[in-house]
Amino acid sequence: QPERIQYLRLAIDDSCNLRCPSCRKGMIFHKEGSAYNLGIRLADKINDWLYRYQHPIQVHIGSGGDPFASHVYRHFMEQTPERDNIKYSILTNGLMFKEFHKRVPYVIRNLKELGVSIDGATKDTYEKLRLGGRWDKINAELQAISEQKQQHGFTFVLHFVIQEKNYHEMEDMLALGRQYGADRVYFNRM
Repeated sequence: QPERIQYLRLAIDDSCNLRCPSCRKGMIFHKEGSAYNLGIRLADKINDWLYRYQHPIQVHIGSGGDPFASHVYRHFMEQTPERDNIKYSILTNGLMFKEFHKRVPYVIRNLKELGVSIDGATKDTYEKLRLGGRWDKINAELQAISEQKQQHGFTFVLHFVIQEKNYHEMEDMLALGRQYGADRVYFNRM
């Protein structure tokens, strides 16, 4: 039925463990204060609603920040219900996946799509554009995501924001996607 909500995109916290020039001027990270408190209240209200909602819905986590770095999104994912009608999608920078995915098994078991935003296909470019990220770490995380994809069957997508400093690595990004078993690579304009 058209009046039913089928897709819910959460944008309740912009905390991130990176400070990418394409996204922000500095570090944004809330773990106390009014923005954090509001985010937790919103997360709880959304979860209360999801516990009662009976129709098929996909919940997208990770608009404007990183869901595994965010204390608000981690709280949401740790509390969210596991129900047959709820599927999840996540957009992350991938750097904290290995550390935190085990803490949110309901979400991972019911994950429809996992997107990783990665704007470089080489160490030099990645570390210039993803400030705070390390090339060896993202590769280990992509391997872990690839293994979880095999186990849980979610769609795995790489997101590449095309910029002056990385456009020359578009073919390399396709090769990286193939290396880790990504289903798609999205090239997004700035």
